[in-house]
Amino acid sequence: MTPFSSFSRPRTSGLATVELRGDCPRVTVEVLDAICRAQDKNRTELVNEILNAWAKQKLVEASLIARVTRGNPDAAEFLGELA
Repeated sequence: MTPFSSFSRPRTSGLATVELRGDCPRVTVEVLDAICRAQDKNRTELVNEILNAWAKQKLVEASLIARVTRGNPDAAEFLGELA
């Protein structure tokens, strides 16, 4: 699991964008680069599209889960079992 400190807000939290870095499997980057060539995009544009779509889907999931479990005693009990 990633340490919580990895998710802390950067000192540049007032900016609209921040830098994201990390190692990726070579084959994944090769596929991304091939897609970039086919779509005439740079790697950053493609990765931002992918991450934005993923983030939106996770927000939809979280919203749905919150709505379904709000005030649901079975869900609260289940959370207690997990602790």
